[in-house]
Amino acid sequence: MTSSFVKVDGLFKNFNSTNGEIEILKNISFDLGFNSTLSLVGPSGSGKTTLLSLLAGLDLPTQGKILFTDEPSVKPLKETSNTNHSVTDITQLSEKKLSQFRSEKIGIVFQQFHLMPHLNALENVMLPLEIRQTEQIREKAEDALASVGLAKRLQHTPSQLSGGECQRVAIARALVARPQLLLADEPSGNLDHETGKQVMDLLFKIQEERKMSLILVTHDLELAKMCEKQIHIIGGELQ
Repeated sequence: MTSSFVKVDGLFKNFNSTNGEIEILKNISFDLGFNSTLSLVGPSGSGKTTLLSLLAGLDLPTQGKILFTDEPSVKPLKETSNTNHSVTDITQLSEKKLSQFRSEKIGIVFQQFHLMPHLNALENVMLPLEIRQTEQIREKAEDALASVGLAKRLQHTPSQLSGGECQRVAIARALVARPQLLLADEPSGNLDHETGKQVMDLLFKIQEERKMSLILVTHDLELAKMCEKQIHIIGGELQ
């Protein structure tokens, strides 16, 4: 039985510019186990966020595979031969299937909170469930906000919340569908040191409690060390 949940195999990403084609990522390969944590570390412009976008299915690689292996208890999207596991290469999914996969399997937390300013905390967290048309939307959103310590701030809009509270709402929104993988792009980058530490401690606590996998993008080496595995990227290449 394999212990690999996410496998990145020979990933390249190129962009066209007025000066010709630019290689952003060059032959990236790594794997992440079930219920594991991994940090992507590197300076600005190294390709970390681009890689995270590919893992989230928000963009497609120029070349390579991104494979997700389901645990046996999880209903597969696609069965492979000669294995008890279902393996999905998200680079080969249609736009509709990819959107479905992302909404069911992946939660994303950005450095910028990306909350809807005209919606309150509860409505922001309910939004992804409403798009999926799931059941017990309000109850699930309330539970998610309670899990990040905001049970008493349901009716507050982003402008009425602190930066740390806004990021907690964003975390609750990412977790409300109970994804198997959480992707976090510099989630404490816009917060002061103490608030950032509280948010990160909360993130790791929830990851452990819910037995999710976590991929964290950061330039903070101390924060990166909180993950079980660290990957360093410089100039689009693994070091």
